[in-house]
Amino acid sequence: MKTETKTKKSKVVVSWTGGKDGCFACYKAISEGNFDVAHLFNFRDMRVFKF
Repeated sequence: MKTETKTKKSKVVVSWTGGKDGCFACYKAISEGNFDVAHLFNFRDMRVFKF
């Protein structure tokens, strides 16, 4: 008889820049099953630019 043990994943917020390194790190955190990425946190420049 096989017994499954479920471990509770830590919910995390990932600082998201959209770059390849951050994307890969987020992918690894999800695919390895260690973390539950609950939110992506992104900074945005709120100034209005006139062209």
